[in-house]
Amino acid sequence: MFIQILIGISIAVWIWTLMDFYETKFKKLNQKIVWLLLVLFFPLLGTIFYFRYKKDLIIRDTLE
Repeated sequence: MFIQILIGISIAVWIWTLMDFYETKFKKLNQKIVWLLLVLFFPLLGTIFYFRYKKDLIIRDTLE
């Protein structure tokens, strides 16, 4: 039972990562491709690294 809950949570976080990835504007297209491949082929590590380094790679919209 515990394993099923853990797998369900992992899948939910992975889907959340993919949705966030789709909405994010990266500075370079090749960065987006590399991160997509990382998240798809290594879901757990890719998700952790994506959210850790995301703020360094995106274009920030400033509304001032």
